[in-house]
Amino acid sequence: MPAGSGTGGAVDVDEAGNVLGMIDIAGRGENIGYLWLADGTARPMPMPEMDGRRADMFWPAAIRNGWVVGQGTVGTPSPTALAFFRYQIATNRYERLPTALGVPARVAANGWVVGAAELPVITNAAGATTVLPKYPKAKGRQDYVIASYSDDGLVAAGYAVGADIQNQPLLWRCR
Repeated sequence: MPAGSGTGGAVDVDEAGNVLGMIDIAGRGENIGYLWLADGTARPMPMPEMDGRRADMFWPAAIRNGWVVGQGTVGTPSPTALAFFRYQIATNRYERLPTALGVPARVAANGWVVGAAELPVITNAAGATTVLPKYPKAKGRQDYVIASYSDDGLVAAGYAVGADIQNQPLLWRCR
């Protein structure tokens, strides 16, 4: 842990051995993304910009092939805005993702992102979104958890939960 940090922890690890985590800067109440890189170095992630303001917090969700996804907020202690981001380690730059994506869950090796809103949504490298189909046998509201995502961004796996189903495993294959 870096000097001056409070708590922290690992969130995900990529195929190169880079560890994505989050730390709390002691006394500041900020949660920020943190990278422990495979070459032995470590560094905080910069905060993304949200509508002309520096985010107060950033919660990373996943890392893959030099890409990180997560969500940022402005307004502490009560967030007044929330936005979703894709970050490229090599360029040290953020890209704001469409709100239709919902909370980013996983990132593919090609930078495509899958997230969950009312339904799982894939956002490709150009920013176009594809809504994945709902589980057809359930009635009423369903929530989705994305657990795995392929390197090419064409296969996602997870499960659905709802009033009449619990942990229904799902696999989506895109063409």
